[in-house]
Amino acid sequence: ATLAVATQDTEALIAVLPSDHFIGKPAEFAAVVDETFNFLGKEKDYVATIGIKPTEPNTGLGYIKLGEQLVKSENHPIFLVEKFVEKPDQATANRFFKSWEYLWNGGYYLFCGQTLLDYYQKFIPESLKKLQQYRTTSDPKDYEAIDAEPIDKAISEKLNKLAVMPADLDWSDLGNWITLHAILEKAGKLKAGENHLGVDTENSLVISSGKLIATVGIKDMIIVDTHDAILVCNQKSVHKVKDLVEKLKEQNKHNYI
Repeated sequence: ATLAVATQDTEALIAVLPSDHFIGKPAEFAAVVDETFNFLGKEKDYVATIGIKPTEPNTGLGYIKLGEQLVKSENHPIFLVEKFVEKPDQATANRFFKSWEYLWNGGYYLFCGQTLLDYYQKFIPESLKKLQQYRTTSDPKDYEAIDAEPIDKAISEKLNKLAVMPADLDWSDLGNWITLHAILEKAGKLKAGENHLGVDTENSLVISSGKLIATVGIKDMIIVDTHDAILVCNQKSVHKVKDLVEKLKEQNKHNYI
């Protein structure tokens, strides 16, 4: 995507944003992006990210440790990233939560397109060469040849000019069904509709694509009906959905993923 944009405008500022996040404060999110772009317009050698102010000692997320303050602002200060921290154990997460220096890593990246391409050339030139090859040929085999190393490992963790802006966004990573359940419940959108009829049904998420789903005597369940598949999962085992995805891949049933 950066190659495509930079081909048309080498000065273009780009934001790479995950699509599966819930943001309860969209106006604040837009303001944070704008302020970060303002910073990058002046400091083009920097790559920037957005750090989420933690609301709990979460062990399922990575963290960012703040370093030197680069921009002083009452609402939108910007700091140098001191380091990234992988998903911590509970004791470490508790310590991070009590400290203002640690933020959740949401995987956001903002940068000048040409700057990122320069860092590609510096740190992973072979990957850049393969990307340019694919841009020329559009051959799926050329795409498959590109290294799958995450950008944080390949580039961002090696930078000495990586900035972060802390943000209070009422944020959640919609990485599993339990998180979605909690958000829908908070929004008051879990009332049984015309496609769900429940008797003695407690703390369960039931989503139908059209047909009636009737439940009796269930608790803590996730039931999701789509046009070609049905997922039935206990909430305690929702983290194993990724294992189910791997089984589908092994059996060449990619159309169900």
